Amino acid sequence: MRHAVHAEKMGYDGIYAAGIEEGGHPLNDDVTTMLAHAHALPKRLKIPVVTVGGIADGRTLAAALALGAQGVMMATRFVATQECEVHDNIKQEIIRRAGI
Repeated sequence: MRHAVHAEKMGYDGIYAAGIEEGGHPLNDDVTTMLAHAHALPKRLKIPVVTVGGIADGRTLAAALALGAQGVMMATRFVATQECEVHDNIKQEIIRRAGI
């Protein structure tokens, strides 16, 4: 939260707010994406907030928007698509771990 408030004070136009579910960038706390949005971010900031981490389908998109996010970023979800130029072994591992 303190980083988001600082970014707003420094004149940022918006922020990406990630919880512990965000892949590839481990955080040093245990705050989940939805918890951060439900209890803090949109209520304290005047700049747009984009939810990052744990957004994988329409339900989690709707939850983020209901909690005040102006948008979401879904990265891992799209890595497994045919259009993404990533090695098929990586795509299959993502699918395996998701239990699809």
